[in-house]
Amino acid sequence: MIKQTNMKKLLLLIASTGFLFSSCQKDESMSPTFDLQSPTSRISAPNSAAVSPLPSKFLKKILVEEYVGTSYPLVPEANYDLQQLVSTNRDRVFSVGMHFNDPLATTQTSKMLAALGNTSPTIPSGTVDRQVVNGLLFTDSKTFPNAIARSLSRSQNCGIAISSNVLKRKININIYCGFLATMPGNYNITAYLVEDKIINTPFNLQQTNGFDQTFGSHFFHLGNPIPYYAQYNVISKVLTNSTGDAINPNANIAGGTYIHPIIVDVPKKLDPNSKFKIIAFLTNTSTNEIVNVQEAELGILKDWN
Repeated sequence: MIKQTNMKKLLLLIASTGFLFSSCQKDESMSPTFDLQSPTSRISAPNSAAVSPLPSKFLKKILVEEYVGTSYPLVPEANYDLQQLVSTNRDRVFSVGMHFNDPLATTQTSKMLAALGNTSPTIPSGTVDRQVVNGLLFTDSKTFPNAIARSLSRSQNCGIAISSNVLKRKININIYCGFLATMPGNYNITAYLVEDKIINTPFNLQQTNGFDQTFGSHFFHLGNPIPYYAQYNVISKVLTNSTGDAINPNANIAGGTYIHPIIVDVPKKLDPNSKFKIIAFLTNTSTNEIVNVQEAELGILKDWN
């Protein structure tokens, strides 16, 4: 009887050990594995969609980083000008609100101003792909249309795709970088998680309005300040280093690809009705210029182009 009891205990121990081993294997299989040079092959990551093979050409897309603040009276018209350009050039022109000296400001604003050599910016102002326009890097919204038209006409040999999902309060992101030809220089990938259309916030934000008495303005008689003013694409979290993470230079060849995986906690929204988006862009490390950009809603696959 004692031998039978011991035998049963042994069998139970073996069975439980096998269960634990299989459980560990299951958990281990849930860990993402990435082929850093071939995003066209399937990625064994949970709930992650694979992107298409590289296209024969890439569309040039543009990022306008607009430096704004709730206490600056000229911001409403500048915001309006930019959002009109974004709407007119849908999926080709994107914007990021770089808030300065207000509750929505992050350290990214001051870091980028320092990196770009402008620690005392005129508000509002902005950069178009961080390129010099008429001798100026920071310009007002009235110069954006010509700068955007000039940039959109250019061809580009690199592009970005984005795949993301949310699992147990973790955001899993794969940023795909593709090259159709070798490009001079070295490149970084920068990614932001932005919260789009923040209106109701815990800060009771109101936007100073210098156009409340300007007849014909879109902001005529809306109040000064404007209550419940919409703030677009405000940085919620910087997903990389402030000036980007280095791309493996071996990927910068014809047909070369690189995947940048990111896992972060889901931040708290400032407005329950807003949307989270991912904005990712490639920069030339020597010039700081943005060579291409992509935007995707959180949880939505954004393929090449």
